[in-house]
Amino acid sequence: MLLANGASPMPKVSDNPTLTVSRAGSGDVVIEFTGKLQLADSLTGPWQEVAEESPHVIKAGDLKANSFARSVKE
Repeated sequence: MLLANGASPMPKVSDNPTLTVSRAGSGDVVIEFTGKLQLADSLTGPWQEVAEESPHVIKAGDLKANSFARSVKE
C-alpha cells in the first residue's frame, strides 16, 4: 500500500557527497567537495585519494588532458 501511494522502499539519503569544478581566472581548476576527493587519469580508475580539504586547486600548468574527479563518503 505504501508503494502505491508513492512511498519509496529506500531510505532517504541526505548526506551524499558533493562536487563542484570550476576554472579560476588564472586558468587554475578549483574543486570544491564534501566527503573525500579522489582523482584519476581514467574514468575507470585507479582512483587516488587526495589528502586535502576543500577547495582543492590544480594549477593550470599541472593540468592533464584526461583528468577525472569524484567525491565519496568518508
